[in-house]
This record gives sequence, structure tokens and C-alpha cells, in this order.
Amino acid sequence: MESLASRRLLLAVPVLAIVIVGVFVYVSVYDPSPAVSFRTMLIINIQHLGSPNASRAFPAAGIGLPGGIMNTTRYLSDGTSGRYPVYTLDRTGIIYVHSRVMRAYTLGDFFQVWGENLGENYTLDLHYHNGTDTCGRTLCSPFYWTMCVEPPDSTIFVPSVDWGNHVLVEQEIVVLAYSQIGCA
Repeated sequence: MESLASRRLLLAVPVLAIVIVGVFVYVSVYDPSPAVSFRTMLIINIQHLGSPNASRAFPAAGIGLPGGIMNTTRYLSDGTSGRYPVYTLDRTGIIYVHSRVMRAYTLGDFFQVWGENLGENYTLDLHYHNGTDTCGRTLCSPFYWTMCVEPPDSTIFVPSVDWGNHVLVEQEIVVLAYSQIGCA
């Protein structure tokens, strides 16, 4: 006849195993509050050849979301809820930055997960362009990319040459402009 202590041990071992597995499942699913959490805005203005007007473009919806656009997984483990730490929900131009680790995410990080080119001579498949079709009334002016940033608590856009190295900041506005006049 088994002793009471051995029966308790036989019962305690499976219960303890279930508790341990439950703790591991909870820890792997539980999403603690992020160490970095803010929003920033990206606006893209594109002037087309032969047109005096510019059109406004915004990043695609679902960049960095599960089932959406995710062209790199470099920092995926930093994100929350299966999202890349830099992502979009819609086409409003708002970029969300939510990360479990303290890290400075850059505009280049966002463009990498989006899978688009970023740079002063080639962004979103538009190259620096200087040809006879860029001539106005008096001279030929090239089409080129410029980047301007409106820092938080400011109303003045400041030209920037950081491009891919530009660290995203809470409540800033980043404007990328492809035109003959820059971020005007």
C-alpha cells in the first residue's frame, strides 16, 4: 500500500508541471508596456514632370504589422503584439513607434521595413533628374529630393541631410519633397 507522502508526490508533480508551463505561456504571450511609445508624422510631396502642382503621398497602411508589409525582421523582437517597433496602421502618414527596449529608431529603419528606397538622390523609385524637360521660362532646374523636419513645439521646418540616419522623435513632422524647389 502506497504511503500518503508518495501519493501526494505523484499528484504534486503533474500540478507543478502544469503551473510551470502556464507561467511560460503567460510570459511569452503577455505584452508588457513598451519602453518607447510615441507617434511621428511623415508627409511626402511629389511634383511631377510637366506639372506645376505637387501631389501628396503617404506611407502604405499596415507597414510593420503582422500580415502587412514587413521587409525586414531586424528589430521585430523589440516590437509589441507581433508588430515591428516602427509601423503604420493606415495611410494618414502617422508612424507609430512602440518598442520593448530603449532604442533610437530612424527614418531608415522605417523605410527598411517598408521596403522602399530612401536617400537624397533616390527615394520611392524617383531619381535625381536634370534634363531638358525640367526647363522653365528662364533655366533648367533639376527635380531633386529634400528632407525638412518640423521639430515638436515649433512651426518652422528645418532642412535636414540625415535621411536614413534621422532619429524619429515624438510629434515631429518629417517632409520629403521631390520637386524643383525643395521643402518650400
